[in-house]
Amino acid sequence: MRENIAQPGYCSKCGGWLGMNLPVKSSSELTDCSTLSKEELHSQTWIVEVIGELISSTLSFNSPPAKEEIAKSLSLVINVVTNGNIAEFGRLMGIPKNTLWMWQTGKALPVLDILLKICYRLEISLLDLLKPEQLAAKSFTKISHKTIRRSPTLRASPKLFEANQVQDALLAILASDNEPPLTMENETRREIGV
Repeated sequence: MRENIAQPGYCSKCGGWLGMNLPVKSSSELTDCSTLSKEELHSQTWIVEVIGELISSTLSFNSPPAKEEIAKSLSLVINVVTNGNIAEFGRLMGIPKNTLWMWQTGKALPVLDILLKICYRLEISLLDLLKPEQLAAKSFTKISHKTIRRSPTLRASPKLFEANQVQDALLAILASDNEPPLTMENETRREIGV
């Protein structure tokens, strides 16, 4: 009797390939892709290469990287890039500072896509980031002096609060002869003439 040995991507019953056999496209065909910008295409190509590098080097890891190791690497990168300023590093990367703090202190693990985003923007290898001893040996002069485009953050501009004007309006309402005073909604309607 034949023993069924499971292989990723193959049917465990018949042994047939479960994926689709797509024709390999040339790089010129890929750059004509209308759904991705050149920057997005470059980023995605880089990610594929880095993930391939990570998969091919899994034998060099005795165990998955510990939270502490990733925290140590992130601390090193934050110290070099923004002189230890977590908030500034968060702004540069488009990551909330509280999230970075949790990762840097080892209280939480970052997800792979965020680690890839950091590595891509800083032009460092994911393998180097996962191994702080390798990262410490790298030259960060290119990274630390590189201008990194900030992630766009849309903030509402603060509206001035005229406390004196509101206080005067409330005192006028209380001084009026309306018993009981009008609700704020009704008073606003009366003020704007609705």
